[in-house]
Amino acid sequence: MSSRSISKEGYFQKEIKFALDVADEKPEGTIFVIPLKLEDCDVPRRLIKWQWVNYFEGQGFSRLILALRERAKELELSIIPGDGPLNTVRKPIQEDSGRILYRSADLRNLLQQVRNGRIIEKDIEKLPSKTVVGISFEALDETLSAFKTESRKAEEKRMILKFIGIGESFHEWQEKNNKIHCFRNVDKSNNKEVIMQRIPVSSSNISAIGYEKQSQILEISFLNGSIYQYYDFPEHLYSGLMNASSHGRYLNAYIKQGGFSYKQIH
Repeated sequence: MSSRSISKEGYFQKEIKFALDVADEKPEGTIFVIPLKLEDCDVPRRLIKWQWVNYFEGQGFSRLILALRERAKELELSIIPGDGPLNTVRKPIQEDSGRILYRSADLRNLLQQVRNGRIIEKDIEKLPSKTVVGISFEALDETLSAFKTESRKAEEKRMILKFIGIGESFHEWQEKNNKIHCFRNVDKSNNKEVIMQRIPVSSSNISAIGYEKQSQILEISFLNGSIYQYYDFPEHLYSGLMNASSHGRYLNAYIKQGGFSYKQIH
């Protein structure tokens, strides 16, 4: 439906009548007619009792796909495109414990699956808070370059993150040494982030070090006032850092060169 089609005489009106005649033969509650509004317009009186979908709204396409899936299940169709989580969404160039990395090709493949209806937001499980998603600078810039305003770019970025498994509340930082945008879901299990207890150390550039065993987060406070957190950090390396004769040299040799995901929090 559009403002033009609903006011037009002829075949469109005949199509509505034909669809409703067939719908009258279906059992009560059957999903059969789904009025689809392509733009903001009045729904014809004959269709007013049916639930319609606003295709032009953000969740319009997803709602349409969900309704079609429900109808397909009623017909006992065994194969429904996009029905359930698709493992093909997460085929990054690098995947190891707690880290997933995407390039431009990965994002293009993901967005194609979204736009052709193979996957919807409901299919994607939210990643655990300890998992870090990395998107290369090039990949994100290329994907967002088609949008002119910052608000549209931000909207598209949020959609990309949702389909990767990053929710509304997340940490974001940049690793400029390897040109990666990093994202990690906030752990809301305790409604707040872990408050780190740091131990003062004697060092020329480090003031204190903290470690949270359960979440495997290392936190380092520097004498210049900055504070960094390193994620998926094993306990044995924390012990090595604390017992090292030079905390600074150990930091450079085993942590900065170790490829750990990190974020500056102060």
